[in-house]
Amino acid sequence: MEAKDLSGALLEEEEREAFRAYGFGPLEAGLYLLGKAMEAVGQAQARLYEYRKEPLLEAIGWQGMSLVRVRHLVPEVMAKAAYYLDGEDRTRVLDLLGRATDLLERGRGGLSDREVPYYILMGYAQARGQRLRGGKREVAHEGEGA
Repeated sequence: MEAKDLSGALLEEEEREAFRAYGFGPLEAGLYLLGKAMEAVGQAQARLYEYRKEPLLEAIGWQGMSLVRVRHLVPEVMAKAAYYLDGEDRTRVLDLLGRATDLLERGRGGLSDREVPYYILMGYAQARGQRLRGGKREVAHEGEGA
C-alpha cells in the first residue's frame, strides 16, 4: 500500500511505522487512535459491569458513521474517560484523543460512511489484543517467581 503523508503529526515511532505499513493517511490514523482511546474506556466500563457489556461500543455505528458523527463521538469518549479513568490511564486516553483529533482535522475525507467504523474497530481490537497479551505476560512472570 502506498504510504500517505503524516508529516508533522504527533505520533509515536511505533505508530508512525504501523501507519506507514498500512498505508494510512491522517484520517485513517485518527480513526485508529480514536479506537485505541475507546478501548481503554471500554475496558474500564467492562470492569464496572463485570465484563458483561461495554456501553461505549454501542456508540459505534456498525452499519456506517459519518465524519460528523465521529466529531460528536470524540467528546463522548472524553467525558467517559473523565468518569471511568483516573491518573495515568486518563492522561493516556486524553493524549490519544488529542492526537486523534489532530489527525482527523488533517484528513481530507475519501472514506465512505461504511469504512469509518472499520478503522475505529481496528484500533479498538488491536489495543484490546495488546492488553490481553500483556496480561498473559504479567501472569507468566508472576508464575516464574513462585
